[in-house]
Amino acid sequence: MVVDRTTWVTSPADKTPLIYRLDTQLLIPLNPMGRTGVRGRGALIRWGPNKSIMAVITRWKTHRGQFAIVDGQRILEALVFKDKYTNDWKLPGVCSSF
Repeated sequence: MVVDRTTWVTSPADKTPLIYRLDTQLLIPLNPMGRTGVRGRGALIRWGPNKSIMAVITRWKTHRGQFAIVDGQRILEALVFKDKYTNDWKLPGVCSSF
């Protein structure tokens, strides 16, 4: 039994779209990349790839007009905020219901 869904995930060997096989007992799709230990689809809408885009605002940290460097690498800053209910740091626009 297979579920034929158009996907952006491709086979590593020939780069063709993968066809999802179903677990014969539970009739749920198997992960085409192998076992992960995770079951179910959680809060996601569909089985398989759930595509989304999130814009993240970043910049290279500077100090006195020069890139700030730690251990030979530049420091990347990102715009985040602290959730007043959970005290967690989050990216703007991220839903906290998951």
